[in-house]
Amino acid sequence: GCKEGVLRICALRLRCRHTQRRGLIRMREMAAVHAERAAGALRAVRAGWLRRILAGWALVARAARDQQAAELLRRELEVVEALRRLHLRVAIAAWVARGERRRLRRAARAYKQQLLSRVDAWLEGMDASANTQGRQGSGRLLPRVPPLP
Repeated sequence: GCKEGVLRICALRLRCRHTQRRGLIRMREMAAVHAERAAGALRAVRAGWLRRILAGWALVARAARDQQAAELLRRELEVVEALRRLHLRVAIAAWVARGERRRLRRAARAYKQQLLSRVDAWLEGMDASANTQGRQGSGRLLPRVPPLP
């Protein structure tokens, strides 16, 4: 009797210990599974954060690139406008110089014509005085020069 009761109590304690150990092992396994699931969920959340952060950075980078392109375009337009003004000044200066050269050529031509007419008058006067003095020959000391164009 007594030995049987002791044996039953020992068997009961062993079963309890075994059940407790199996329960603890199963709880550790479940804790590991839950920890892995939690780590996966955390990775997914962090990936979402990273995606949103990268999308924000991409937006900021695109805006900075657009701003830089706009600044470069503004500078190019300033250079083009400065060149346009320079070419306009050069063209006007060339036009004025051409007009001045034309005016000077006309003035020189008129002055030359005036000198030629004076020389012709002087020669005609010399011819007339030579004819009145009775010289022989063609009557002209120098041949008549046609006016220059």
